[in-house]
Order: sequence, then C-alpha cells, then structure tokens
Amino acid sequence: MGLMVSELLDIAREEAGRLELGRDSLDFDDVLLVAFERLEPIAASRLRLRLPQDGAQPVGLGDGESLQQCLTNLVDNALKYKP
Repeated sequence: MGLMVSELLDIAREEAGRLELGRDSLDFDDVLLVAFERLEPIAASRLRLRLPQDGAQPVGLGDGESLQQCLTNLVDNALKYKP
C-alpha cells in the first residue's frame, strides 16, 4: 500500500513539474541482476539473464530505484502478456 501511495505521489510531482530524480552512479549489470533476483520467483523459470560479454561494464548516471521500478513494470507486463 505504501509503495502505491509513493508511486501516486511521484505521478503528481511529475505532472506538476516537481519530480526530482537522483543522479547516482549506476552499474547496469548490478541493476539487471537486482531486477532479475526480484522478479525470478514470480516468473516460473521464464526469465533468463545472460552473462556480460568481455569488455567494459556499462555504467551511467540515474535514479536507481526509478530504473528498478521501470524494469519491474516492463518484465511484469511481458510475463503477463507474452506466453
């Protein structure tokens, strides 16, 4: 319930032009692993996570929690609507 209220407040802030997102350093491999670990129990073995290829790990700046929320929504919708 608290998460839903928080999301509604974020929507209201965004519509008012007052939503402030973090600019944290993110390691996208870690972000994907966290999302995978969170969603795997509800995915019934339908998720696969490929190991990163050799080379520099992708990094960037962004709001880690908002990115996790977006990934969760995308994967959850894919699990619901794709056989």
